[in-house]
Amino acid sequence: MPKTRNHKCDSNNDSGDSYYAQHAEARREYQKRYNRIKRATRRKLSKTDLEALQKRKADELDGNLPVFENRVCRRGVGRDPERTDEMEVAERKLVEDFTSRRFTIAEEHSRLSWLVEDDWIESYTKELSMLRDIELSSARTWLYFNSDDKGTHEWKKEVHARRRIVAIYHQEIDLYRQGPEVPLLALQSNELISEGYRVNKMEFRRIYRF
Repeated sequence: MPKTRNHKCDSNNDSGDSYYAQHAEARREYQKRYNRIKRATRRKLSKTDLEALQKRKADELDGNLPVFENRVCRRGVGRDPERTDEMEVAERKLVEDFTSRRFTIAEEHSRLSWLVEDDWIESYTKELSMLRDIELSSARTWLYFNSDDKGTHEWKKEVHARRRIVAIYHQEIDLYRQGPEVPLLALQSNELISEGYRVNKMEFRRIYRF
C-alpha cells in the first residue's frame, strides 16, 4: 500500500526552511555591514580617529550622511601632472607638520580641558589659518617681485608650487572644521591635494586671487 504524504508536516518543514534561510540572509547582511564599518580604512589611526571614521561610515550606510564640502580640490580628474618631486617632498613635510601639531594641540586640550573653552579642532584650525596667511603673503610678495618673469616655465612652476601649498592649508582647515573624520573620508575618496591630487584653480583664484 503506497504511503500517503503528510502535507501538514511538509508545510511545517517549508516554514522551518524559510525561517532559517531568512536568518542566514540576515546574518550575511549584518556581516557585510560590519565589514564595511570595521574595515573603513587600512591606515593606522588613533583610537579616536578610527571610531569617528567608523561612525561616519555607519551613518553613510544608513543614508544619514551629508556630502562633505571640498571645493578647492578638482574632483575626479586624477593626480596633478604638474606636481614635481620637489613639490611632493615639500608637501609631505607639511603634512608631517600638520600631524605633529594635531597631536600636540589635542593632547594639550585633553590635559587642560578645565582651562580652555574651545575644542582642539578650533585651536588647530586657528593656528593653521595664521600659518596659511603667512604662506599666502609670501606668495603674493614673490609674485610682485617676479612679475617681469611672468609666463616663463620657471615662473609658472613656482606659482603652481605655492598655489598647491596654500591649497593644502585651505583644505586641511576646511575639512577639519566639518568634522575630525572628514579628512579621512577625503583621503579614501582620492580628494586630498597633499596626496598629489589637483587644485581646483577656478575656486582657488576666486578665494585667493592668484
